[in-house]
Amino acid sequence: MSFLSKIKDFVGFTGLKVEHKRPNLELPYNSTQFDFPYILQAGHHLDITDIRQTVRVQRSGFDACIEELVLADKMASKTAPENLHFPLAVEKGEQLHYPLNFEFDLAEALKKWNINSVEDALKANLKFEVLLQIDIKETFYAFDPEVRFILELKA
Repeated sequence: MSFLSKIKDFVGFTGLKVEHKRPNLELPYNSTQFDFPYILQAGHHLDITDIRQTVRVQRSGFDACIEELVLADKMASKTAPENLHFPLAVEKGEQLHYPLNFEFDLAEALKKWNINSVEDALKANLKFEVLLQIDIKETFYAFDPEVRFILELKA
């Protein structure tokens, strides 16, 4: 057992499962609204202090250098619906439905990389993802889960 595994066992396994509620993981090129509702399910009692929610795009450049554009970045505690108050106490087996919405102009953002059309974007081999970084009190911020969902660009 590695040193980090021992620490994780001591601090505690979060048992947090995250699923998206979208029928597909497509990102429309010409849309300025993007909905990404997700579900958190706890394996045991957890106190979620906050959730950083990010949509970003990456591309590989020369020498395997990766460039990144952050399209949207939100802290859940600042944008949560009225019925969710942080910190969130989530009980074992409880499901928390979170209605995440982003507003950004993808076509305008990609112009920073001289990508001016959906055809250019499809040829550029871009990687789009939603990244959820979940701060959990019980892990002492050392082993907070990070969940990534890869999106497919849609013309």
